[in-house]
Amino acid sequence: MSGLKSAPFGASEAGFSGHARYRVADIVKMALLALAYYVTAVLSLRLALVRGQVTPIWPPTGIALVALLLFGRRLWPGVAVAALLVNVPISPSLLVALGIAAGNTLAPVVAVTLLQRAGFRAELGRLRDALAIVLLGALVGMSISATGGASMLVLSGTVPARTFWPTWMVWWAGDAMGVLVVAPFLLSLRSIRVRPGIGWRRGAEFVALFIAMAAVGNLVFRSPLQVEYLVFPLLGWAAWRFGQRGAAPAALLTSGIAVWAAVKATGPFAHHTLMQKMVTLQVFNATVAFASFVLAALITERRQAEKDLRRSEDQISGLLVSASVGILVIDEAGRIQLANPRAETMFGYDPGELTGMSVEALVPEGRRAAHVDHRAEYLSDPSARPMGLGVDLAGRRKDGKEFPVEIGLSSLGPPGDRLVTCIISDITRRKRAEEAIAFLAYHDKLTGLANSAKFEDHLNLALARARRSGGAVAVLSIDLDDLKLVNDRLGHAAGDEVIAESAARLGAAARQTDLVARQGGDEFLILVADVPPGPADSFGHAVHVAEQVADRIRERFRAPFSLAEADLVVTPSVGISVYPLDARDARSLLRNSDLAMYRSKEAKKARTALPEEEVPAEARSLTSGKGEGSSTRVPRA
Repeated sequence: MSGLKSAPFGASEAGFSGHARYRVADIVKMALLALAYYVTAVLSLRLALVRGQVTPIWPPTGIALVALLLFGRRLWPGVAVAALLVNVPISPSLLVALGIAAGNTLAPVVAVTLLQRAGFRAELGRLRDALAIVLLGALVGMSISATGGASMLVLSGTVPARTFWPTWMVWWAGDAMGVLVVAPFLLSLRSIRVRPGIGWRRGAEFVALFIAMAAVGNLVFRSPLQVEYLVFPLLGWAAWRFGQRGAAPAALLTSGIAVWAAVKATGPFAHHTLMQKMVTLQVFNATVAFASFVLAALITERRQAEKDLRRSEDQISGLLVSASVGILVIDEAGRIQLANPRAETMFGYDPGELTGMSVEALVPEGRRAAHVDHRAEYLSDPSARPMGLGVDLAGRRKDGKEFPVEIGLSSLGPPGDRLVTCIISDITRRKRAEEAIAFLAYHDKLTGLANSAKFEDHLNLALARARRSGGAVAVLSIDLDDLKLVNDRLGHAAGDEVIAESAARLGAAARQTDLVARQGGDEFLILVADVPPGPADSFGHAVHVAEQVADRIRERFRAPFSLAEADLVVTPSVGISVYPLDARDARSLLRNSDLAMYRSKEAKKARTALPEEEVPAEARSLTSGKGEGSSTRVPRA
């Protein structure tokens, strides 16, 4: 076509303004662009099919498009100057030349702008890039230069108005071919890298491919038979083996041979009219260009997808191996499709042994039916969430042992082909820690007995039951006499040993239904609950039961404590308070039993301080003899 043509994506866009400041480097680039545009335009005009102006391919559009795309739209003056120099000699007037040059400049600038906004990548490695250069670069962008050029020719009277659309079509086809054939070739040159390790076989394959293309192309376009399709297997070979670096040069070579054949009217172009030549040539060139770099883009995308997939597989494999939790992937039928090493170790199976098994094999037998229901419920609403909220979950090892687990679920895929990922954590240690914390919250660390908080909870419950049933409850407060002397003389370790042994003796003295607790220091409590009333609701039976417990306590403490340093006897003082005789609420029961214990202790001191005949009768009735423990009650006032 006459002088005009295109451009793609901007690498160093510095703005598009008549007031832009140009550096020396920009001026040099503009000069080189103008030179390349002018030289290729003059050479293209030698292939003109009509009046020295209409050419089947206009390479300057491809050169302009690539230059503006890579170096910035600010180089547009280089295109404008070259286009004007080309069109002045072949235009009927300077005004027409200026109009055509303006269209030649505006077309690549608009095309580059559209490509940049579409996110075009010059590597042409994506299908969207191939489609963008066809639709935005060739189809839309070059329609501007065709419209401007055809309009100027009609307005100047160079061509009749009735030939506007034929002229427009021929003009647009030449410019579009410059974009589709030349631009991809120039862009492919940017990706050429000399990489070490490339064998001579691949280089020889590349050379052999282009020799074969040249030979086939020459044969096809010299033969009167219409066998142009023979070049397409070679184009596919180039795209498959070498990507855009092979597809773009192959398309350029094939199109060049076709243009030469059209100009010389050989092969399939022989005996055709100008319109037939143009249509045949442009359809062939468009098909070659489109097929070549679209196929190359598809192949590049596929290879990149395969590369990304392999990278993802490697990453996932690494995560599966290094994960500290068990990971299972199961299908909708409950069959295990994948298990990571941690899951195999957790459930006690050998590598690969879990694959294909039913996931119910990892569930305790008594819970399998419920687990099937859980799976069905999850598949009906497969949102990511923990499994068994509020339920204690358990896993079953290969040897049959059960252990507590925590499970998180997520799904992938459509219904009928869904896979469920199970993230499984063995929470045995956490459960033990929780149980230990819970135990310490309600138990004494030294003796393992209940602490005062737990004792009070059980006392309140026992009182509530007694009020409903009419029964009785007794509280015994026990204090170890003279334990301070043990600590002072033998050390606190010996004192702790005495306390621990005393807890065991108290537990042995109490009934199986009684609760023994350590209140703190050397003080203990025993809850005697659920004692039925005696005859006529006298509650004397409750007192008797409590005193029996106290007697057993004194009996247990008769034996000396065998410590490493010495054997010694520690006696207990016991106080008793009975509901409903001595108090009717928990606080009063505890206070009264505590007071009774201290009275028992004081009575013992009085007994040991006075001769037997001087001990008051009341005090003697509260003691059990020298060297033994004692017990008493504090009746309600």
